[in-house]
Amino acid sequence: MRRNTATPIDALRIAPYGLTNCNLWSWDFSWGVDINLENLNKEVQRKLGRNVLLFQQIEYILKYILIYSDLSVWNSGDGLKSNLEEQKQRFSKLSLGQIAKQFIDSTFSLESDSGEEEAELNYYRVFARIRNSPFVCDIDFFNERKNELAALIDERNELIHHFLPKWNWEDYASLSKAEIYLDQQRERVFPEYELLKSVVESFHSSREELVEYIRSDEFTRVLELDYLRNSQHVARLFEFATINNREDGWAMLSSRP
Repeated sequence: MRRNTATPIDALRIAPYGLTNCNLWSWDFSWGVDINLENLNKEVQRKLGRNVLLFQQIEYILKYILIYSDLSVWNSGDGLKSNLEEQKQRFSKLSLGQIAKQFIDSTFSLESDSGEEEAELNYYRVFARIRNSPFVCDIDFFNERKNELAALIDERNELIHHFLPKWNWEDYASLSKAEIYLDQQRERVFPEYELLKSVVESFHSSREELVEYIRSDEFTRVLELDYLRNSQHVARLFEFATINNREDGWAMLSSRP
C-alpha cells in the first residue's frame, strides 16, 4: 500500500471539496489505522487488567485473613516457634472458590453457633495465641455474604475464561460495550473489596497486640517459667513427689524411693 503523507494541514485543504463531514482526525494517514478504535482497544485492555488485579487483590486478602486468623507462638526448646509457615502452606495453594468457602465458615457465624467450644491448648507450651472469633450474624446476613462471594467468583471466572472471545475486537461498537461491561463489573466488585479491607484492618490490631505482648516483661517471665517447668530438675522432683507422696499430699525430700 502506498504510504499517504497527508497532514492535518492537508485536511483543511480537502474541506472545500465536499469532504467536511469526514472525521479526518480519527485516521492515521500514514498507515490507514482507525485511531479511535485503536485507543478504545487499549482502554479496554487497561480496564481488563484493572479488574483482573482487583480480583487478585480480593483473593490475596481472603488468604491473608485465613492465614492470620489463628496464630500461635510457643517454646520448642530450640527457641520460639510459630505456626505461621504451616498456615501459609495450608491456604496458599487453594483456589478462590475453596478460599471463599473457608472464609465464610470461619469468619461469620450464626447466633446459634456462637457458643462453639474452644480447642484445647497446652498452656505449658503455647504462650501467645491470636484467634479471631467469628462475627456473629443472623441467617439473612450470613446468606447474603455467601451469595455475594459466590457471585464474585462467577464474575472472576467469566472474566478470566470467557472475556476475550465474547467481543469483536475489530468493531468499535462491540468494544464500547466491553468497556461498559468492565466499568459496571468494577462497580459491583469494589464494595466487596472495601469490606474485606475493613476486616483486615481489624486483624491488624490483634497482631499488634500479639507483638506487643511478645516484647513485654510479662512474656519474658512466662518464658522463664516454661523453661523451669520443662527442665529435667522439675521433672525429677515431680516424679519423686508422685512416688513418695503422703496422705496429706506432701513428700519429704529426705525420703528414699
